[in-house]
Amino acid sequence: MRQLARQSWIVIGRLAYFITQPGIKLVVHGSQRTRVLVVCDDDYLVVKHWLGNNNWMLPGGGCHKNEAPLDAAQRELHEELGLDLGNEVFEHQGQYDCNDGGFRFSFDLYLVRLSERPQLQLQRIEILNAQWFSRTAVLPDPASPEVFQALANWPQ
Repeated sequence: MRQLARQSWIVIGRLAYFITQPGIKLVVHGSQRTRVLVVCDDDYLVVKHWLGNNNWMLPGGGCHKNEAPLDAAQRELHEELGLDLGNEVFEHQGQYDCNDGGFRFSFDLYLVRLSERPQLQLQRIEILNAQWFSRTAVLPDPASPEVFQALANWPQ
């Protein structure tokens, strides 16, 4: 029964995403966003959103009005994954443009290096799943273009 409820919740999220997609595109278009490449050793963390197209994405989101990208990145990690990290662990990797299925936006990319994998507390309403992938393994499928951009620019 629990599995059926979870599958139903996933289907509802996908349907809601496709119904609201034009409105989401208006909100996201041209907005300033953040993404965080969280790494531990040679592994990196990606998430799947409830309201989404089933792509693996980097944690992050939009900047609130007058919110600095670093503050937004820190806030989003806390909201989505329950990670409370100080600003000093966020390494700015640059600003990138993304076109993900017609969603055009720019994002500030931050790198966070952790010495051990943290206990994650997923925001269940927003995040369906979080998973670690090895840098040397095949990329997660399907993955958002921002994941490819971040991995291509991950310092050695």
